[in-house]
Amino acid sequence: MSFSWRFSGNITPRSVTWPDVLVGKILVDVSNNTEINHHKESNAEYLASLFPACTPAEIENIPLRLLPAWKIPIFLSLGLFLCFFTYNLVRQVIHPYIREQKNKFYKIPIEVVNTTLPCVAYVMLSLVYLPGVLAACLQLYYGTKYRRFPDWLDQWLQHRKQIGLLSFFCAALHAVYSLCPAHAPLPPLPVNRDGRQAGNKMNIWVEEEVWRMEIYISVGIIALGLLSLLAITSLPSIANSLNWREFSFIQVKLTFANVTE
Repeated sequence: MSFSWRFSGNITPRSVTWPDVLVGKILVDVSNNTEINHHKESNAEYLASLFPACTPAEIENIPLRLLPAWKIPIFLSLGLFLCFFTYNLVRQVIHPYIREQKNKFYKIPIEVVNTTLPCVAYVMLSLVYLPGVLAACLQLYYGTKYRRFPDWLDQWLQHRKQIGLLSFFCAALHAVYSLCPAHAPLPPLPVNRDGRQAGNKMNIWVEEEVWRMEIYISVGIIALGLLSLLAITSLPSIANSLNWREFSFIQVKLTFANVTE
């Protein structure tokens, strides 16, 4: 490893006393620009034109990039959200309006969005662990673990953490929407403490609906807790403090329990 301090205007092939040593090597420019593409020609491109036998690394714009590893997962989550949102919008709002002339457009801001979020979270959580299964199948098919994966599978494996965190984000939003007081339907008439409407004796207690709502909220809270544990253990500072057996137990066993819920 060699270091050379030169001004960009003073760099020429003749200014380097060991041109043969640089053949096939990687030339790295470590200067810091103030913005992307500040000059018409980047320093790395300038080095490449001066030393065509070398391999300048195009890394001068890396510190200026905004979340490069999150672009594909974000577009994936937005695409899934639009697909499920369109389906739920047609099913819950447009179809009743066309068939029965019922105006249910008030459901779009909360209920339709709340129905879409868990679908996106579930699909993205499945996409986190699906490439691992595909990679294992390819290794069994090739008969070796040293053969390189296809580019699409390699990119998929590299974006698993971001996809999982976006899945946790959608699940957390779903929990907030579900526990929002505005989401719960209000009773049409005042209700006494014994579960009867004020003014008459009609009982509005439906045990089946109550049990279903209680179980729904309980299972949802447990699933959100498990998904929170998975998101926390995926952080590098937490993952480095766990041994392989602990990390494998959390990421495999708890994930299976979370998906089944």
